[in-house]
Amino acid sequence: MMPVFNASSWVSTAIKSVQEQSIQDWELWIIDDGSEDNSLEIIEPFLSDQRISLLRQKNAGPAIARNIGLEKATGEYLAFLDSDDYWMPDKLVQQLNFIDSHKECGLVHTDYRIFYEDPKVSKPFKQPRWFSRWSEEERLLVCDTIGTLTVLTYTELVKEVGGFREDLHGTEDWDLWIRISKDSKICKLNYETACYRIHPTGISQSSIQHFNELEKVYNYHIFESDVSRHIHFAAKAVLNLRKAKLR
Repeated sequence: MMPVFNASSWVSTAIKSVQEQSIQDWELWIIDDGSEDNSLEIIEPFLSDQRISLLRQKNAGPAIARNIGLEKATGEYLAFLDSDDYWMPDKLVQQLNFIDSHKECGLVHTDYRIFYEDPKVSKPFKQPRWFSRWSEEERLLVCDTIGTLTVLTYTELVKEVGGFREDLHGTEDWDLWIRISKDSKICKLNYETACYRIHPTGISQSSIQHFNELEKVYNYHIFESDVSRHIHFAAKAVLNLRKAKLR
């Protein structure tokens, strides 16, 4: 599933990284979220690949775009790739091999790399070491520990928990992982399968807006919920730290 908005500079790299997967039994749903550049012109030649389909909507944000893709998905498994990122060739096969042999796992994610201008100049993304002794499910309540571009999960599981919450913008993926973690085990593979692009127009780069969206997730799952005191305290501390950085 790939939402696209004004991604003409890099969408072809993202699509090619799906086509170059070592496993070839996949379908790619591209959802154009009202692009105003020539993204559609760049995407069109890829549609000759029968595994790739394009849907279009007026600009409504990635949560709604992903839910539209979710309605169309026919595969047993679901993976996510934004139009400015890309996968490494063995991403899908490595995760499929793992999840097929670990039936207790409802979602598997991995390490990934980050880059700015040149994909050849990337570095490992390092998660904060806060609460490293806690379980994955506990840490997920305090901060988003999952790279969306690395996720592989079950299509029906995502549908069962209600898909993406459409009143969130930029944190809808974190909220979904938390809801999945309440029904199923989260597993992590300690190797890199994808590369994440950082650029000024990225959703998470607007600090004040992103803080407000983070606060919504904390309110949904922690501050207005019955969670343990140590999680509540840690989440409050992290949110206050983020707020202080805005000043």
